[in-house]
Amino acid sequence: MKYEDDFIHSVIRFVLWVAGLLIGLAVGFGMVDGTLRILFLPLAITQLAGWLAIVAIVVGVILTIIEHLKNQKDLNKK
Repeated sequence: MKYEDDFIHSVIRFVLWVAGLLIGLAVGFGMVDGTLRILFLPLAITQLAGWLAIVAIVVGVILTIIEHLKNQKDLNKK
């Protein structure tokens, strides 16, 4: 029973993580395109914030993949 709970928990975490990625990328690209604007801020600053969000998401994905691979390697050593 514990394995099934861990599996379900892992699947739910993965689905929520992917949903967060997609939402973050949608917002970032919307800011870059000018579709999403922040009131009282120039478009250039909004676009810069969009690019920062996109870069942060991509770096986060890369670091998460590296961490996952490192954890898998550590588990295989045991």
